[in-house]
Amino acid sequence: MILGLLLLAAVPFGIKLYRGRGGHEASQHKDSYSCPMHPTYVSDKPGSCPICGMNLVKTEKTPAAAPQTAEKTIKFYRNPITLR
Repeated sequence: MILGLLLLAAVPFGIKLYRGRGGHEASQHKDSYSCPMHPTYVSDKPGSCPICGMNLVKTEKTPAAAPQTAEKTIKFYRNPITLR
Protein backbone atom coordinates (compact mmCIF):
# COMPACT_ATOMS: atom_id res chain seq x y z
CA MET A 1 0.00 0.00 0.00
CA ILE A 2 2.86 2.36 0.79
CA LEU A 3 4.43 1.51 -2.56
CA GLY A 4 1.17 2.38 -4.32
CA LEU A 5 1.03 5.78 -2.61
CA LEU A 6 4.62 6.50 -3.58
CA LEU A 7 3.84 5.67 -7.20
CA LEU A 8 0.77 7.91 -7.19
CA ALA A 9 2.85 10.75 -5.76
CA ALA A 10 5.56 10.28 -8.41
CA VAL A 11 3.20 10.51 -11.41
CA PRO A 12 2.55 14.29 -11.23
CA PHE A 13 6.26 14.93 -10.75
CA GLY A 14 7.06 12.82 -13.81
CA ILE A 15 4.48 14.68 -15.92
CA LYS A 16 5.88 18.03 -14.82
CA LEU A 17 9.42 16.91 -15.65
CA TYR A 18 8.32 15.60 -19.06
CA ARG A 19 6.56 18.84 -19.99
CA GLY A 20 9.45 20.96 -18.72
CA ARG A 21 11.90 19.37 -21.15
CA GLY A 22 9.67 19.93 -24.13
CA GLY A 23 8.56 16.34 -24.20
CA HIS A 24 8.26 14.57 -27.49
CA GLU A 25 7.91 17.77 -29.52
CA ALA A 26 11.48 18.97 -28.97
CA SER A 27 13.03 16.09 -30.90
CA GLN A 28 10.81 16.56 -33.95
CA HIS A 29 11.83 20.11 -34.91
CA LYS A 30 14.97 19.10 -36.79
CA ASP A 31 15.40 20.34 -40.31
CA SER A 32 15.54 17.72 -42.99
CA TYR A 33 16.10 17.96 -46.71
CA SER A 34 14.71 15.64 -49.36
CA CYS A 35 14.89 15.32 -53.12
CA PRO A 36 11.76 16.41 -55.03
CA MET A 37 12.18 13.49 -57.45
CA HIS A 38 13.27 10.91 -54.87
CA PRO A 39 11.33 11.57 -51.63
CA THR A 40 12.84 8.46 -50.06
CA TYR A 41 16.25 10.16 -49.93
CA VAL A 42 16.41 12.36 -46.82
CA SER A 43 19.42 14.30 -45.55
CA ASP A 44 20.03 16.44 -42.47
CA LYS A 45 21.94 19.11 -44.41
CA PRO A 46 21.35 20.92 -47.71
CA GLY A 47 23.09 19.81 -50.87
CA SER A 48 22.30 17.84 -53.97
CA CYS A 49 20.66 14.46 -54.47
CA PRO A 50 23.23 11.72 -55.09
CA ILE A 51 20.79 9.94 -57.42
CA CYS A 52 19.77 12.71 -59.84
CA GLY A 53 21.81 15.77 -58.81
CA MET A 54 18.81 18.03 -58.05
CA ASN A 55 18.98 20.45 -55.14
CA LEU A 56 17.51 19.14 -51.92
CA VAL A 57 14.41 20.92 -50.63
CA LYS A 58 13.84 21.71 -46.96
CA THR A 59 10.97 19.67 -45.55
CA GLU A 60 9.18 20.16 -42.29
CA LYS A 61 8.72 17.07 -40.21
CA THR A 62 5.12 16.51 -39.30
CA PRO A 63 4.30 14.71 -36.11
CA ALA A 64 4.29 11.01 -36.93
CA ALA A 65 1.74 10.90 -39.67
CA ALA A 66 -0.66 8.14 -38.87
CA PRO A 67 -1.32 5.75 -41.73
CA GLN A 68 -4.79 6.10 -43.12
CA THR A 69 -6.53 3.01 -41.85
CA ALA A 70 -10.05 4.34 -42.16
CA GLU A 71 -12.27 1.79 -43.79
CA LYS A 72 -13.72 2.73 -47.12
CA THR A 73 -17.45 2.78 -47.44
CA ILE A 74 -19.36 1.65 -50.47
CA LYS A 75 -21.47 4.54 -51.74
CA PHE A 76 -23.26 2.69 -54.53
CA TYR A 77 -23.78 -1.01 -54.93
CA ARG A 78 -25.39 -2.85 -57.78
CA ASN A 79 -25.95 -6.55 -57.52
CA PRO A 80 -24.16 -8.09 -60.53
CA ILE A 81 -26.48 -11.10 -60.61
CA THR A 82 -29.69 -9.22 -61.37
CA LEU A 83 -30.29 -8.58 -65.05
CA ARG A 84 -32.04 -5.27 -65.52
